[in-house]
Amino acid sequence: MVFQMSMESFDPRCTLGDGIGESLRNMGISRTETRRKVEELLERCGLEKEYADRYPQIVYLSCV
Repeated sequence: MVFQMSMESFDPRCTLGDGIGESLRNMGISRTETRRKVEELLERCGLEKEYADRYPQIVYLSCV
């Protein structure tokens, strides 16, 4: 397991879903499929899929 500070790992101007899905979109995957995969990844990490719409600073503050 790798522990990271969300404030340093993600662009604060983008939601977590945008940050996680950026590389998928760069590979040509559709927005719909990217969103589905992002939600799946979040759930695999123990986070609700609604976290995709949150900004890193909000997630960070709720974990402190």
